[in-house]
Amino acid sequence: MVEELLDELIVDSADSAFERAVPYVGSIWYYEQKFRPRTVLVGVVRDQKQLTANLAGSFYHIPYQQIRKDCFYFDYVALYQPERTFGKNAGIYYYGSIAKMEVLKRKEITELPSGREELYVKFSVKGWEKLPQPIKPAGYGVRSHIYTTMYLLKQARELPELSLTSEAELRLWKEIRRLRKDIKLRMNHRYLSPSSKVDAIEFGQVIIKVADKYLHIGNGEREELISFSALLNKPRAVSKTILRMTKI
Repeated sequence: MVEELLDELIVDSADSAFERAVPYVGSIWYYEQKFRPRTVLVGVVRDQKQLTANLAGSFYHIPYQQIRKDCFYFDYVALYQPERTFGKNAGIYYYGSIAKMEVLKRKEITELPSGREELYVKFSVKGWEKLPQPIKPAGYGVRSHIYTTMYLLKQARELPELSLTSEAELRLWKEIRRLRKDIKLRMNHRYLSPSSKVDAIEFGQVIIKVADKYLHIGNGEREELISFSALLNKPRAVSKTILRMTKI
């Protein structure tokens, strides 16, 4: 009895407690809401000059052609500071709620003077806020922009976390991160874009690939195949399987 209780304390979480209190279909809905809608635009700031202008002028600008199909759907903008120009200060520190969106010629954005005729989207924000913790690059960058949700923006510690796209990925990530500090997301490209995907979740000798509604878990010695439904319906059992494979 005591051993069973300790087992629950080790692998249980707030999300597991929620799932025990609702039907399986309800837990799927709960996780899906964390990905809908993806109304946060994360855009690259080229250098310190642009960052200073964006922060002081409460705006962000990006070429219209890059987001022309999606520009009307954003509620927030977050600023990504690339490692190549910001060094140890790379990452995401600031975000703001969009107050106004305009399509202008680049030369009409007077806060950062340019003579270019190319169309840009200018987002005016109500004010910049600092994230509770900066989101660090973790070996990755942003090509020009990515899309994410406010939930992921507030929860993420590392850049790849913003590209989690399913309730299974999120649930698995949260369960493992609670147990292991060396967890990493391996993405399909080093420089992230709106179409970036998670290739695998790695920690220690364990590699977990998410594909075809299954988790493929391997540690070099053996493999396990677990369905997404098992992860959402029986998260503690899945956590125990992972713990056994890591030999904790």
